[in-house]
Amino acid sequence: MHAAGGGLRNAAVAAAMGITTILAVVLARSKVRWTPWIVTAVFGPLMFIDVVYVAGNVTKFAQGAWLPLLVALVLFSLFMAWRFGRPRLRSALRAAAVPLKRLPG
Repeated sequence: MHAAGGGLRNAAVAAAMGITTILAVVLARSKVRWTPWIVTAVFGPLMFIDVVYVAGNVTKFAQGAWLPLLVALVLFSLFMAWRFGRPRLRSALRAAAVPLKRLPG
């Protein structure tokens, strides 16, 4: 049981490292305004390490590392439905609303 738990943890760490590097690249390009050359020089080696680490953990997906990914996918789907559904629901409710002047009383 301990080895399987370690595999799950390693796969989660590898995914988190990759996502963090990607977010850092986006931040460096959009907010800090680094040139593509600087971004590549700084984050290229980090991304290489992340890719190698993820590739080493690919074999663990069949052993149970798919579960955290499934949970993350379900939560992401719920969050996106909430984010994009709220404005649509608000518009639909506004369109169906009866103005106060038309209400009796």
